[in-house]
Amino acid sequence: MATSAKARRWFQRWLLAVELILVLLLVVGGCYSKQNYHVLSPPAEDQVLSKCNVVVEGQIAFVRRRTLTTWGQKLWQTVFFCFPYAGEPDGPYRFDVAIDINKVIKGDPNMPRRLEIKNCRPLTHEESGRFWEFFPDNLRIRLGYNHKIGDKFTNLTVVPLELVPTTQPH
Repeated sequence: MATSAKARRWFQRWLLAVELILVLLLVVGGCYSKQNYHVLSPPAEDQVLSKCNVVVEGQIAFVRRRTLTTWGQKLWQTVFFCFPYAGEPDGPYRFDVAIDINKVIKGDPNMPRRLEIKNCRPLTHEESGRFWEFFPDNLRIRLGYNHKIGDKFTNLTVVPLELVPTTQPH
């Protein structure tokens, strides 16, 4: 009787360990976090930006595109750590954007003069109509948000300040 109770405890511990490993693998590799934001046109900005705690004006310094690895690729690398995954990442892509701040409209005037926003999601179909590419360099923007915790922003709102042509000049 004592050995069956001991075997049952070991089985429960083993099952718990397997469940924890699966949850960890899903969280690390399967759930892609992203920085969410809203893109507005200049006429619609006043109402939304008035609700933000911080509003700044500046221009985009750089945009870097990253393709994330899928959970299957990460699982391959975890299980077969001696054999690196040979293929290119084929997961969703995200953008890292740096903004040089020229003017603080609302908020701490002594804030850093460069904001870096990581893991930006791609533009929606409606938002992409306002740009000829994903946030082109040197585009002047107005940016508002409520809080910044680490590299995450709450209620992040982006307003392009210049009219952007939908076609490139020849």
